[in-house]
Amino acid sequence: MISQALKYADVSTLPFPTGTNVNVGSLVIENSSNRRCAAVESYHGAMEETNFNPLRNSSGHLEKVSECLRTIAHPVRLRMVQLLMRGRYSVGELAVCCSVQNHMASEHLRLMQRAGLLKSRRDGRKIYYSILEPSLVGLMERVEAMFDGEVS
Repeated sequence: MISQALKYADVSTLPFPTGTNVNVGSLVIENSSNRRCAAVESYHGAMEETNFNPLRNSSGHLEKVSECLRTIAHPVRLRMVQLLMRGRYSVGELAVCCSVQNHMASEHLRLMQRAGLLKSRRDGRKIYYSILEPSLVGLMERVEAMFDGEVS
């Protein structure tokens, strides 16, 4: 199953002469001296196959997506989400793990809670945070998978 609208692959080793095109279903292979690539799946076919609707913008959908991404788009908040994927943590525990002061950890957590990503529970004098939005775990796993193996 193709999960992207278009995929390209080098076809320089395919056994047909330069300047010819081969059509196989939705696969179009173009073999020319200046452009050697295969377009796999048409745009609309891939969109139907993955149930992805790029034009969806009902009730401010894109604005909500953008706000969610902006909220987690900070290294400290990303690290907090990584930790919270393992279980609940107190503000102090997260502050230590993220090498920030408690008041900064609280502010980061408050932002994510206001965005509906986290929930908190008071236990005595401590406040424990955990992930409220289950799809946040899948989002983090996918983003991290994009950069697996990269060393900075």
